[in-house]
Amino acid sequence: MNQFVSNTHPLVWHLTSSPNLSPTARQIFEQADRGECQIIIPAIVLVEIIYLAERWKVEPRLVDELLSLLAIAPQNYSIAPLDLEVIAVMRTIDA
Repeated sequence: MNQFVSNTHPLVWHLTSSPNLSPTARQIFEQADRGECQIIIPAIVLVEIIYLAERWKVEPRLVDELLSLLAIAPQNYSIAPLDLEVIAVMRTIDA
């Protein structure tokens, strides 16, 4: 199964059906919705979306929709933890 990683904006745009989402990204999210691929969501993306909801930059209901999506389709959308291993690897990646 193909795996993809999402950043904050594409995920928000998918959940809100925004025209800002590129056709390719839209197709990938739709495939994930159907269980044809997996989208990995870094934990920090969840934190950013909660922050945006608290600042009313996105609708607060979006957080609930995202949590529901993660609960009903964990094989389609999975959370990548922000742990010491990830942080150690991040230090090796050139900015």
